[in-house]
Amino acid sequence: MSIDRDSYETPPEVFERLDRQFNFGFDVCANDDTAKCLEYWTKKDDALSKNWAKDIGDPLYWSRAIWCNPPYSDIGPWVDKAIEAQANGVCTVMLVMADTSVGWFDRGRERCSEVIFITGGRLSFYLNGVKQSGNNKGSLIFVFDPWKIGHCVTSYMDRSELLGIKK
Repeated sequence: MSIDRDSYETPPEVFERLDRQFNFGFDVCANDDTAKCLEYWTKKDDALSKNWAKDIGDPLYWSRAIWCNPPYSDIGPWVDKAIEAQANGVCTVMLVMADTSVGWFDRGRERCSEVIFITGGRLSFYLNGVKQSGNNKGSLIFVFDPWKIGHCVTSYMDRSELLGIKK
């Protein structure tokens, strides 16, 4: 049986830690069972066809960040959409694999305000509510702040800090 790797869910501790910092109002890449915000779009809603700055609706969300853990099979269009939203005044925070050899990484790095590399181990994502092991890539977080376009800062966060594990 093959596993749909695009259905993996963000570890709740990761989202909660980042939510405290960024105050997310919308999840643009969700499933009904795994949405991290009250307001979200699923695959059926086709977030890539929408204008994230206008189609979210309530202007309250414009003052809050968008959360995006895109399907890892095709990250590029999601990075491009976050760049578009950033140009339209919307902050997007995106959890992606740490692969600096691909084109989407360079496009993201050139426009984002921060790249946070997760160090000290790999994240364990969830599938159908069950924590999975065997992630073969590290992770990073892109922050596309509309007030800091093109002033990318590189930082590092230990996995244990992100997961709230005391050393």
